[in-house]
Amino acid sequence: MVSKNSLIVAGFVFLSAGILMSMYVYSIHQHEQTRNQIFEKIKEGEALLDQKSEKSAVKALAIFTELASKEIDKSMQFDIKYGLANSLERNKDKVLALDIYKELNQYPNLTKTQREKVSYSIGNILLSMEREEEGKSHLNLVLQMSEDKKLRSKVFISIADYYIKSQEYDEARKNYLLAIQEDPGNTNGRLGWKMALDLLGYSWDPYDIVNDYPKQNIQEKKMEKHSNVVKKPHLKVALNRKLKRYHARITSANVFGKALSYYRKKQYWSAIKNFQKTLKVTRNKKTRELSNYYIAECYYALGNSNGSLKYSEKVLSNTVPTKDQAALFRKGTIYFKNGNYKSAAAEFQKVISNYPNSNYTEKAKKWKKESLELISENEKFKERELLLQPANPK
Repeated sequence: MVSKNSLIVAGFVFLSAGILMSMYVYSIHQHEQTRNQIFEKIKEGEALLDQKSEKSAVKALAIFTELASKEIDKSMQFDIKYGLANSLERNKDKVLALDIYKELNQYPNLTKTQREKVSYSIGNILLSMEREEEGKSHLNLVLQMSEDKKLRSKVFISIADYYIKSQEYDEARKNYLLAIQEDPGNTNGRLGWKMALDLLGYSWDPYDIVNDYPKQNIQEKKMEKHSNVVKKPHLKVALNRKLKRYHARITSANVFGKALSYYRKKQYWSAIKNFQKTLKVTRNKKTRELSNYYIAECYYALGNSNGSLKYSEKVLSNTVPTKDQAALFRKGTIYFKNGNYKSAAAEFQKVISNYPNSNYTEKAKKWKKESLELISENEKFKERELLLQPANPK
């Protein structure tokens, strides 16, 4: 016969087991609920990034920053860090975004899709930072290993956009076409192709894009399915929005080309007017560098030393170094012609010291030598003048 104490002990054991089981089930439920909440947050952040607006990018950054500060399952860490890097990039913090992308690229157990995604992002951001060789190496890696048509299309868009910034418009046109070959529904590719033709000075027709394909590398039937993309109402809004965004680039390139044409014809006032228009419509640092340089040259040709000096200084204050040596040399020649030989010699010395192998180095050496000789002659002339002055009567 079972004793009363044994029944009590057995009851206690079963009760404890029940409590522990309930706690375990509750813990599992809470953990799953937390995972679902995090998953929903990730999706919310990704949806905000898809919206392309500045406010959405700021909200996405707040979401991914909050998620990154928590202890998260390893299975979700990639999506959170990638979202954080993407939102930082969208908020113009490219350096920090690149660091996170590179950190993700070192993860040992990335899936093929994740690896391709990170390589694309690294290549794309490097190209936007004008680090061409590094950027293209990552993007070419994606093209070698990826079979994802949409991702491959995005790679060609990145390369084409870089060529637009570099003013290599025919190369841009070719890459926009490759982007459309990979993904015929890629609206950015079609808009880019149109923009490249505009910049090349050709007329365009959005319905004859198939005729621009080299050797018809894509099936015509496949293209027919998408050839009327701009006729579809739901794409017209996106088309107009993108065209407005590209309009500034097209305008600046056209105005810059007109200004350069005036400059070459020695119509300097018209050139200045159009280079100044270019400065108003573009943020591209290279284009601004060239515009400031040519304005300085126009003023120099017109005999306006102050105007030339002013715009030469703007060239030197720009972070793009393309025309710095030319601007320094021009400053030296202006000072020289104005009889300020010490300042002239100092500017020529900067050219010699900072750009020892440039096209301006030898010319700078000759001008510096002449400046120093004139300084010496002036000193001797002053000494002779002092000697020739009559002595003061006592």
